[in-house]
Amino acid sequence: MRALKLLSILVLTMICSSSVSFGQNQLKKIFVAGHYGQCHSLNQSKCLLIRDSAKSEWINHFGNIEGFKYEEGNEYELIVEVHTTKNSSDDTTSYHLALSKSLVKKKIKLHDHYKLDDEPWFLTKLNIDKKLKKVSEHHVFLVIHDDENMIVGNSGCNKFKASIEVNGQEVKVSKLDATKAICKGSLGNIEKVFLEELQVATKYNVKGKQLLVYQGSSLLMIFTRK
Repeated sequence: MRALKLLSILVLTMICSSSVSFGQNQLKKIFVAGHYGQCHSLNQSKCLLIRDSAKSEWINHFGNIEGFKYEEGNEYELIVEVHTTKNSSDDTTSYHLALSKSLVKKKIKLHDHYKLDDEPWFLTKLNIDKKLKKVSEHHVFLVIHDDENMIVGNSGCNKFKASIEVNGQEVKVSKLDATKAICKGSLGNIEKVFLEELQVATKYNVKGKQLLVYQGSSLLMIFTRK
């Protein structure tokens, strides 16, 4: 149990220190996104998305913000108290956030943040043999028309189309059909794995210009938008 707790602290410390600048025991302005992000920690599947400026990337915040009641569908600007704890056993620092003042609460349309259609997403990483591997972004891409419940694209050597259902961050792909050109070598293996994993996808998350696709908590593939 102590090992699990220690790992949680280490993950939180790395996320906070590398992506959002926190000083010790200070007041800090942060922004909270209007929707959850996928959060694959030891004890939670979704996280608040926070950033420390209006132009920086959203990052996952593991845990809660003390005194803050989050309502998905609203964006927030907050002043938080940052409390730091030095862990003498491993010389790491963990952070705890507590609400000091709520500055802005703005209603948004969730669908606007989850909207996926009209522009192509290019595959850059694919889970092959249980390892996320980099692939050429020029060969595999897809375009999602969620208003028409349709997905089209190129799987490497063949064009494909399929039905798609999008509900929040949940997704289901079915009725996939593709052309029958022979695809050999490494590209053939990428195409085979891509089409198989596309059909078992259950969730997605958009982070900036990246589209992350999951089956449950397992990351299947990463796409990039130009």
